[in-house]
Amino acid sequence: MKKLKHFIFITAIFFIVSYGCDKETIEYQTTEGYIIGFDPCEGDVKTSNRGFIIACNNLRDTFVTYNLPDTIFAFPQYLFSNYIYSCMFPDSEYLNYKIKFKYRFANENEKYYPLCLAIIYLWEFDHYVRDRQVILNEVTKINPKK
Repeated sequence: MKKLKHFIFITAIFFIVSYGCDKETIEYQTTEGYIIGFDPCEGDVKTSNRGFIIACNNLRDTFVTYNLPDTIFAFPQYLFSNYIYSCMFPDSEYLNYKIKFKYRFANENEKYYPLCLAIIYLWEFDHYVRDRQVILNEVTKINPKK
């Protein structure tokens, strides 16, 4: 009888562990968008994993990513020179950095918040991003039509 109780107990634990937890599937969405700005907290210093603002759906949806590959674009340094006052690229540059990518929204434990100096104007960045961070996957550059 004692062996039967142990067998039932071990079998129950096996089934709970095996079938009780749903495996989390990560689903990525595919879209095209433009890189229209950057996270001003990182200043004008070139760093890997710089935050970039991406706009998609005819520039109606915006979010930030910190894992854009460094090899996709060689951004000119002047785009970041006005970082204290504006996080957006100049209007003439908005459509120059087009990408196709897969993305998913970052979980709370994946989000990155760089330290920011108090003199940096953050309202514009917060307005566009609204704490929406994404993780990119399979990013490809699309040459803009001129």
